[in-house]
Amino acid sequence: MAFDASMSDPADTVVDPVDVLGPGFRELTETLQVAPDRPGRFAPVDSVLVRWTRSARLGRSPVGAPLGAWDLLVAPRGP
Repeated sequence: MAFDASMSDPADTVVDPVDVLGPGFRELTETLQVAPDRPGRFAPVDSVLVRWTRSARLGRSPVGAPLGAWDLLVAPRGP
């Protein structure tokens, strides 16, 4: 059980990612939709992950899974 709820509770439930990740997610989505190429899509994602990492290191906790994934990617010999 996560978040004091059974795993079946959220079944068939649609959640707006903005409700989970914050208002910056909508802006990121819009940026990615108009990006002309692959590097243009990775730059904004990289920027967001860097911001989340800095926020966590300052004591403000961003979403755990993306932050953990970022730490794995930037670690020496990251996947």
